[in-house]
Amino acid sequence: MFKRNRGNQEAPARQQAPRADMPVSIHHVLQVRKAWLGGMFLLGFVTQYLLAIYAPEVWNYIYTVLKNFVT
Repeated sequence: MFKRNRGNQEAPARQQAPRADMPVSIHHVLQVRKAWLGGMFLLGFVTQYLLAIYAPEVWNYIYTVLKNFVT
């Protein structure tokens, strides 16, 4: 009914995905990951420090505004 060329069915299976020809050393990958991890740690540390300083004042301000709004 439908004429197919069976020889071409195997061709896509033999093809490989294109590869990047730029080899990346594991040392470079580890350096980048360590830098990223260190940066995220510092960002979290600074964020927690700022929250510890400013969060009570923010909550007190919100509480005061709500208290004045309700009464």
